[in-house]
Amino acid sequence: MAPVEFFVFLEGSALNRGKRESWLQVCRKALSMKLAAAMTASKPARRGVIITGGSSGIGLALATALLQNGGERYKVYVTGTRPLAETELAPLVQSIEASGSRSIHYSSGDTGDEPTAMKFFDGVPFFGLCINAGIGGGRYPLEEFDVERFDQMFRTNVRGVFLWLRASLPALKAGRQSQVVVTSSVMGSRPSAQAAPYCATKYAVNGLVLSLRAELKAGGHSHVKCGLVCPAGVATPWWEDAARGFAAAGAPSVDTSKFLAPRAVADACVAMLEQDASSNVESVMLDATGSAPLAVLARPTQEGNR
Repeated sequence: MAPVEFFVFLEGSALNRGKRESWLQVCRKALSMKLAAAMTASKPARRGVIITGGSSGIGLALATALLQNGGERYKVYVTGTRPLAETELAPLVQSIEASGSRSIHYSSGDTGDEPTAMKFFDGVPFFGLCINAGIGGGRYPLEEFDVERFDQMFRTNVRGVFLWLRASLPALKAGRQSQVVVTSSVMGSRPSAQAAPYCATKYAVNGLVLSLRAELKAGGHSHVKCGLVCPAGVATPWWEDAARGFAAAGAPSVDTSKFLAPRAVADACVAMLEQDASSNVESVMLDATGSAPLAVLARPTQEGNR
């Protein structure tokens, strides 16, 4: 808190009672103004955090964690593919706006689209970037995997990460301490049967991020930190979503009861965002308690990343 000056008015013998009361009022007003100014000066500015893929699942859990635990410390900018009214994020946004706070903003768009990524950094003050958007492709033998779906996965999972990193770097390098968190997967280091295209996207993401880390250090930009959060299976609607998730036509439902909770992954992301200035975490890998590693699961259709 900034120092507060206290003014003491010495009573003169010539002052009558009315004047003494007037001086006391002036004193109280001056003190009140000084205290208010000091409190305003001591209140830190909110730190901006951008979250892609933040309208459901891990991204939604991350936005919620930042706003609930961070209180007035964060201003969260969330992107998603759907209009806000169609997302699981809508109730949270409505609740926050009803309280009079402006701590969350939402916009929809294609994260694999270059203009979308470039425009988002025009005038948005931020210190943290959490790249979380991603899609799956179901479980199929490689020879049966759809080529169009393959291209869609690489557009979102790899091109999207590349575009958002590329668009953010000028501002990150020009600023002070900053942190990039990229949600990858254990499938980026543990191959899994009938998930070759998806695994390939996550191997590519890991290579992109780890290479960028080396580039930032070598280029004298160690104030820009970049790390990976790699979860095993996460209990989200992603597993039942045939359009963007990991559901495959004709495959049995996936039992997610022993998977990671979205909040567990969100907490790992928050920990990376809030790490000490002296550390630079490279990656965090999360396995679920009581769940077998992906490579030894009995049914291939029940293996997965989120």
